[in-house]
Amino acid sequence: MMKPRLIVHGGAWDIPDKFVDDHIKGVHRAVEEIYPLLEDGMSALDAVEKAVNILELDPTFDAGRGAFLNARGDIELDALIMDGKELDFGAVCAVANLMHPVSLARKVMGAKDFRILAGAGAMEFAKTCGFEELDPRELMTERELDFYEKIKNDEQFTPIDAFSGQGPSDTVGAVAMDKDGNLACATSTGGTPRKHPGRIGDSPIIGSGGYADNCLGAASATGYGESLLRVMLCRTACDFLRHEAPMQAADNSICVLKNRGQGYGGIILIDHFGDYGIAHNTPRMAFAYADDNGNINAHIRLEEDVNTRPCKDYKDFCAKIHLLLKDPSFPIENIKTVDFLEAMNAWLISTKGGSSFDFDTDSPESITWEDLTQLIHAASMYE
Repeated sequence: MMKPRLIVHGGAWDIPDKFVDDHIKGVHRAVEEIYPLLEDGMSALDAVEKAVNILELDPTFDAGRGAFLNARGDIELDALIMDGKELDFGAVCAVANLMHPVSLARKVMGAKDFRILAGAGAMEFAKTCGFEELDPRELMTERELDFYEKIKNDEQFTPIDAFSGQGPSDTVGAVAMDKDGNLACATSTGGTPRKHPGRIGDSPIIGSGGYADNCLGAASATGYGESLLRVMLCRTACDFLRHEAPMQAADNSICVLKNRGQGYGGIILIDHFGDYGIAHNTPRMAFAYADDNGNINAHIRLEEDVNTRPCKDYKDFCAKIHLLLKDPSFPIENIKTVDFLEAMNAWLISTKGGSSFDFDTDSPESITWEDLTQLIHAASMYE
């Protein structure tokens, strides 16, 4: 029986200080409400759907209530859900007047003849499934109405501006592992601000906005959709898991996004052992997860969460060092300082009776090459 895992995100962009508390509270609430249910036996698939439902209801985020308005002043929503056990999925695109598009995507996954529905056809299916069609105003917030008025005639505004602080970009997502070791992911979004009606981004596209495979891991992404689509970000991250620890896989997938996709975004990831990976190349990304003790950690930047840098224990990091040392083109000085310090913490705790490096008072210079040599030696013994 596996230890349940749940991690959620609330978008990656230059989140202004005035929005930080709402973002942290929002992602914290989703984990706080759903993780105990996972511990009680809820399936991973149910967990990601219900966690995203909570985020869709929260007007802080660009999903469900609070979503962006398109160029016509309407709301169109996209969502994806995927089951890692069966590699089954469901997605909806450009649906209107629904609070929970991810739940409609779940219904699509259970349909006989299709796995992706869009627009009017998706809404017809929603009616047959008993979904309530809302007044569009129930999804609109004063924040987004004001923002739309500000940008609707601004010829200089482009969707990518949303990632530089010009406006919110709060796609939401979740990944989970249940007690049976099954993995699942879900992603939901209102897209980009002032988007062309009918525009579809990465979020509802399998492999880009989300991916789950019990043999590899589960991922949910957020960012500039056209760039994420180019590199199939979530499938790329899961493929990296074949040979890499989750934090390294997340980091490397974001490097691919930046260097090949020429874009900005973030990703959350769980491998099939239940270890977390988180990465983003935007100034901030809201995320939350439950640690091994069930404590909820919610942050707005990866650097604020030393628990996830870079991996669960020193052996995982040793494996990473081992892989790097086998590549003669990799200069050892490129290992991130924070990665090394976290590895040293784990190593010291496991071999020296609990002493550890203090980020606040100790200097990186106090870590010796002898310490590194011992880490590398451990790596050479770990295959």
